[in-house]
Amino acid sequence: MALVPTVNSLQREMNRMFDSMLSRTGEYEGDSLSDWAPRVDIVERENEYVILADLPGLKREDITVNVESNTLSISGERTREEEKRGEHWYRAERSCGTFKRTFSLPNTIDAAKVKAEYRNGELSITLPKAEQAKPRQIEVAVD
Repeated sequence: MALVPTVNSLQREMNRMFDSMLSRTGEYEGDSLSDWAPRVDIVERENEYVILADLPGLKREDITVNVESNTLSISGERTREEEKRGEHWYRAERSCGTFKRTFSLPNTIDAAKVKAEYRNGELSITLPKAEQAKPRQIEVAVD
């Protein structure tokens, strides 16, 4: 009898594949609500990698992106809204405080051309591949 993999096991396997290519280290280690770290998607395109991070409610000034020694780090802080006079909060589930996500980059990234853009609560980091890493077609000579 063949075992059918669950969606969760497939997701874990996909995460392991990406972690081997763009290793993840840093403070975020789990999926519990008490961990405050933005969720990210990593996409590989022909000439670049793109990291998309969900950072709703932050201002551009609250976010720092650094590339150093083949390591990309995203850090920042989300502050909780102050309770105003006449208000009583019944529930506060949105995580606040500082966060940091760190990714090891492959040697094929052109660190000098990395770009970051923040729009509508989403941080998009474009990591161009270096020229030697881009696929190229080799013409075959005919004798």
